[in-house]
Amino acid sequence: KLKGKAYERGMVWIVPVFKLINITLSTINTTNDSGQVTEVKEEQIQFPLPVSARILGLKTA
Repeated sequence: KLKGKAYERGMVWIVPVFKLINITLSTINTTNDSGQVTEVKEEQIQFPLPVSARILGLKTA
């Protein structure tokens, strides 16, 4: 709840906070003649994960 006088206007902003986490992606490198996967390639990447939110209350003066 924002407090203020009747002529003032307010707004609430919610700003997410992210943390970079490491994840492993696998892709198919080779398959045999019947389509079975025989080799995979792993790649490490960083992925943004939302961990919290900041709430900002603003009002006009």
